[in-house]
Amino acid sequence: MTVNTQPTVTPTAPTEGTTYTAPAGITLTANATDSDGNIARVDFYNGATLIGSATAAPYTFAWTNVPAGTYALTAQATDNLGAIIASAAVNVTVNDPLVGAGVYCIYADQLNTPRAITDSSKQKPRSTPIASRAHQHSVRSGRLSSAP
Repeated sequence: MTVNTQPTVTPTAPTEGTTYTAPAGITLTANATDSDGNIARVDFYNGATLIGSATAAPYTFAWTNVPAGTYALTAQATDNLGAIIASAAVNVTVNDPLVGAGVYCIYADQLNTPRAITDSSKQKPRSTPIASRAHQHSVRSGRLSSAP
């Protein structure tokens, strides 16, 4: 009777806590070995969803157009005799391209011409955009001031 030893698999990229900006391109890579045979394939998962596979080393998959969100990525190796092992999850975040950008538009002059201003604190924008409140304020010397 032959005993099939499970393969091993270790994700090498991305690393835990990596952040991207949407739409992201994330290259997933893993090292996989099998002490009593060979690796038939490595599957890459986002949670329980299969997102790609590789059948030859280096085990790599390019995941493209990844939307904003938080993802738990794993690699699952299958050896030539069907033994399967999954890696621990690697958590990554894909941020919305506008969150934290710190750029807002307001209508700053008598012609209602949009002007870009920045917020160096890079805090998330208010839930009510400045532009929607512009009629309540006037701009003098580059600063918002209350209307008289």
